[in-house]
Amino acid sequence: MKKIATICLLLLPFLGQGQFIPLKTLTPINFIDVVDAALEDIDQDGDKDIIVALDYKISLFRNIEGFNFGEEEIISDGIFHYSLSSMVLYDLDKDGDLDIIASHSKPVQLVWYENNNGNFLTQQVIVENTEFLIPKFYILILLSMLLSEIN
Repeated sequence: MKKIATICLLLLPFLGQGQFIPLKTLTPINFIDVVDAALEDIDQDGDKDIIVALDYKISLFRNIEGFNFGEEEIISDGIFHYSLSSMVLYDLDKDGDLDIIASHSKPVQLVWYENNNGNFLTQQVIVENTEFLIPKFYILILLSMLLSEIN
């Protein structure tokens, strides 16, 4: 019988002087499902929020205040069919907030979730039906090429 270790997305904030706030479990996840995670201020309130990309969904945990995080907000669920391969946070539309750019393999696409004042809009396809997966490094190169064409 194959066993899959389960980990929890944990927060261990350092208070200084050798003290930590007690652990808080945000959500249980299988570690093999984690594609990427980021700590960024998505809603521009001055607190770092947590964005987690699993191979089947992207979730946001808003930092309410200090180290108090809200419930999981699912940005995309089920559309990746266990095929999400990379995620990048980048201000694609140059409106001052971080958008999500992700790639997946079924079908092979590069998609964009526009951040609209801290709320993500539905998926928009940037590139579709390529013959290869798009790793994070290539997403960054592609973004720089697209932006140089626009500017």
